[in-house]
Amino acid sequence: MSKEFKIKKKLIDTVLLISLIFPGTALYAQEQGGLKGFRIPGFPFYIYHDAFNRVNNYIPSGWMGDWGDIKISEVYKNNPQSGKSCIQIKYSAEKKQGAGWAGIFWQNPPNNWGGYKGGFNLTGAKKIYFYSRGEKGEEYVEFKMGGILGKYSDSTPGNKTDAIKLEKTWKLYAIDLEEMDLSYVSGGFCVAFSSLLNPEGCIFYIDEVYYSDKDIPLEFDAFIASRKKIENTIIVPIIINADQKLKRVAVLSFENTSHSQNLEYLSRTISESISTFLAKEKDLSILDWNSVNKKMKALSLTLEDFDTLNGDALLGKILNVDTIIRGSFVEINNKIQINSKLVDVKSGTILASDQIQGNLNKDVFLLLDRTSQNILKQMANLSKISNRD
Repeated sequence: MSKEFKIKKKLIDTVLLISLIFPGTALYAQEQGGLKGFRIPGFPFYIYHDAFNRVNNYIPSGWMGDWGDIKISEVYKNNPQSGKSCIQIKYSAEKKQGAGWAGIFWQNPPNNWGGYKGGFNLTGAKKIYFYSRGEKGEEYVEFKMGGILGKYSDSTPGNKTDAIKLEKTWKLYAIDLEEMDLSYVSGGFCVAFSSLLNPEGCIFYIDEVYYSDKDIPLEFDAFIASRKKIENTIIVPIIINADQKLKRVAVLSFENTSHSQNLEYLSRTISESISTFLAKEKDLSILDWNSVNKKMKALSLTLEDFDTLNGDALLGKILNVDTIIRGSFVEINNKIQINSKLVDVKSGTILASDQIQGNLNKDVFLLLDRTSQNILKQMANLSKISNRD
């Protein structure tokens, strides 16, 4: 049995186990009858900001599965992501209750499995953001919100991530809450882990857990509010819907370096050609120039705001994409040159670049096709290299 097969089998087995923890929508048949939770003062609505902080909500009281294998400290002071403390969770994987998995639900009121009224009305929330890291960087943990069943069930079955392999450094993650009924949520946050993926147990940390009514986390929101140019900034990756399978690509409009108004149409035409070409690929999810511009407008930003060191990396995080395609074109004496490049969002580095030339009047459609084809070939080659690694 190959190592790859064993890993895949573990993941499948874990999904089956966790499905017992997080029942699906098929079990969600209770009529809510307009049940509404407590009003909240506004967003961000914190689950954990710092130990004993007055803004904290929900209690980590819902221990599940092999609860005897769990230890938790909410006042762990060694290397918090921010503030003076973070949450440390230890899982021994001893299977003391024979379940093979364990988890903790943050509930309101404590130990509320749907038997009491106590949910919050989180209507308007778009994301739940949280930081996490592992002690060794090889811990597998699932994160979830919502889904408490009972006499007073949550108004949503919730949303969850796949089993995330944590890193040793703090990383920012997010769970999408769009189009959910959040009018009554008593299960505000949840973590789950299994002995299958953590046979020796695991230790991991959580910090800054909060619901937000924005599509971007607080640190990005601060950047937008101040319009501050960020230099030498370490940008952490965001995972929106961590079970996402498609590679997400943003295609920006191409810069007209000729500064000729007669050629301005090519800025969008080149981008549209690339987007249309790449959209045929089943494993790609394309964010075209129009969608990018709408996002920027909604945030009162322009692409020029990201003309800084690490600018593409920051832009990619806000757009929630893995790769950015950007470029420019110039026309001299009826000859046109199109330059394009692929930028990796995680590192901010240029993965590949391309340059083609031709006659503006005779070759423009051929040049558009060649540019799109070359970009797809570059992405395919990079994917092969990544798979070999």
